[in-house]
Amino acid sequence: MLLYKRMVIVTILFFVIQVSYSQDQVLADSALKVLNSGISISDKEKLKLYRTISGNSTSPGQVISYSGKLIESAWELDRLNLVFQGYRNLGYAYTRSGDLDKAIETYYQLMRIADSVGNDLIAGEAMSNMATTYKSNKDYTKARLLEFEAIQYFKAAGDSLRMAAQYLNLGNTYYYLDRFDSAMLMLSAAMAHSDNKYLIPYTNGTAALVLAKLGENDTAEYLLNRALKSWEDTRDHYAMADTKVQFGGICFEQGRTREAIDYLLDGYRIARENGLKEQIQDGARILSEIYMRQEDYPTALQYQTEYYTYRDSLINAESIKKMADQRIDYEVGLKQAEVDLLEARQENQRIILMGLAIFLFVVVVVLIIIYRFYTTKNRLSKELATQKDQLERLNHTKDKFFSIISHDLRSPVSAFLGVSRMIRMLVKSNKTKELMEMTDDIDESVQRLSSLLDNLLNWAVQQQGHFPNVPEKVNVKELLDNMMVSFSYMAKGKHLSLSNSIDEPVYLWADKNSTATIFRNLINNALKFTGDGGSIEISSIIREGMAHISISDTGVGIPQEKLEALFQLQAKKSTYGTKGEKGLGLGLQLVNEFIIMNNGRIAIDSEEGKGTTFTVSLPLFSKEFATVPAEA
Repeated sequence: MLLYKRMVIVTILFFVIQVSYSQDQVLADSALKVLNSGISISDKEKLKLYRTISGNSTSPGQVISYSGKLIESAWELDRLNLVFQGYRNLGYAYTRSGDLDKAIETYYQLMRIADSVGNDLIAGEAMSNMATTYKSNKDYTKARLLEFEAIQYFKAAGDSLRMAAQYLNLGNTYYYLDRFDSAMLMLSAAMAHSDNKYLIPYTNGTAALVLAKLGENDTAEYLLNRALKSWEDTRDHYAMADTKVQFGGICFEQGRTREAIDYLLDGYRIARENGLKEQIQDGARILSEIYMRQEDYPTALQYQTEYYTYRDSLINAESIKKMADQRIDYEVGLKQAEVDLLEARQENQRIILMGLAIFLFVVVVVLIIIYRFYTTKNRLSKELATQKDQLERLNHTKDKFFSIISHDLRSPVSAFLGVSRMIRMLVKSNKTKELMEMTDDIDESVQRLSSLLDNLLNWAVQQQGHFPNVPEKVNVKELLDNMMVSFSYMAKGKHLSLSNSIDEPVYLWADKNSTATIFRNLINNALKFTGDGGSIEISSIIREGMAHISISDTGVGIPQEKLEALFQLQAKKSTYGTKGEKGLGLGLQLVNEFIIMNNGRIAIDSEEGKGTTFTVSLPLFSKEFATVPAEA
């Protein structure tokens, strides 16, 4: 335990070179007030506030929350250095809160991101932090492997100080594994790679403990004195008390009792003067064992009592009673006359303790019953609330899927209206040959309609109650070319010109199904509100990482007073098309929701009587998206 604490100090020592992680709750509270004030704040300013809160809050829960926001905002603003800082803060908070599995997972994500961009320094830090977390869980074998990998990263980064500190950490790990020769090799490597004035005393102190275990006492004491002198100059009371208590324990194991007492008493004194509870506890425990062996029972009892006081746990009644009995035996020869009185007092104490124990047992049983009652009640209430939320979400999702299916089916069904008009014209003209040729086109349209229906129904059934958003690489030219075939007969039926001027492949990063629904609705609307002889054109331009796809028509246009509420669900029926086509008033609402879901936007340019242009802007595919997990 003590050696691990020193190892943590060393780890913090060389990480502080990279990031100064000083907690200041006042700064965090000030940033929170600005965020919650309701004042309009830019994304860059929010990023700074998230950084301040996650880096200064003393609350692990608060750090976890705002580190997540820092990571998300830093990705959006392309601030990779702040992405790294967010993951570091998040891992630190999970470690403080005792959630070691999440801490390791966080550091592993940090390592993967750093590795993918070739940042060996950050990847090495993540490896080292994972090793420290495994050590806190006493998994020294995994810690050793990770520390070796961290050294390789620091070597690739050319950072000798971090290499030296990592060699020191590795020496500590070998110490825990009782591989003392390997520990000395690692400590020698630490000294060879850096002469940092803060690192040397820790290396000397750890080497002194290892050499003492190996029985090389003279060299061990020499290195220990050098370390103690350095810590005395820097007033590092923690390291002084910790190392002296640890060294005294080794001396006691080797039978060097006088030396053990000297080191332990000095370390115990420093710990008491500086309020170092762990060192007081461990020093008192070893001193109690020493004085017990020397049959100095009063002194042993004094340190044993001190040990239990600082251990902050239940007192072992049997051990204390045994020591008390031994002390009585020691005093019998001197105070024989007091034996009967002492026995009577002990009997009274036992009776009182038994009465108290029975009372406490009854109280504990009652409290457990009350606690279980309220726990069960709260759990049932939460389950009912969760089921209610799930039912509402399922119902909402069901309504949306019905809306999508109805709109996506309307377009190919409307195409049959154009086919029927052409059949009527060919029959009147007695063009039997052309009429027979159209049967192939009708078969193909039916097959496309059947395939579309299958895809939509399968899509809806597979979602299991949540609305999907699975971004992938989408070829928008290919997507639109397939739609042009479905809409061509509807266009011919109204004598419309329908063209796609996108000549080269354009790749989007979007959910394919919802993207297809967006363009099907917009093209269907253009056909619906464009009169005979009009034209509809699809075009695109690439600008600032976005594809801007425009659907322009020469139709009736949209009155200005209707533009503002265009994407809202209206209580009244939707507007009829130029040939009396009907809708449900849901299409453009779905278009708007799906564009927002795919991180895009839509713009409208319309003039009544002259036509309308809908421009949909969606993000282009980039290799960077492959390293960022998609969110459903």
